[in-house]
Amino acid sequence: MSTVQLITKLAERLEKAKALVEDGCVHPITGEPNNYVVESERDVGTYYHVNGVCTCPDFQHRGKEIAGWCKHKLAVELMKEQEQAGKST
Repeated sequence: MSTVQLITKLAERLEKAKALVEDGCVHPITGEPNNYVVESERDVGTYYHVNGVCTCPDFQHRGKEIAGWCKHKLAVELMKEQEQAGKST
C-alpha cells in the first residue's frame, strides 16, 4: 500500500471516529485505566474493547495494513484528547 493510500484510509477512519465520539459511543471502563468500550455504529448491541488494541474485525484483520489504527482506536484517542482539554481549561 502506498503512503497516499494509507493516509486516505486513515482519514476515512478518522471521520468515522469523530462521528462515534460525537454520537456518545465511546465509554471508559470504570476502574480500568486506558480501557474503553466503543459501540458499533452499524450493529446495534455490538461493542468493541479498546485498550491499545481493538477487538473489531477491521483491527484484527487489517491492523498492520492500517498502521494499527481502526476507527474505534482513533475514537478513543479523540475522546482522551477531549478529556485532557477539558481538564486544562
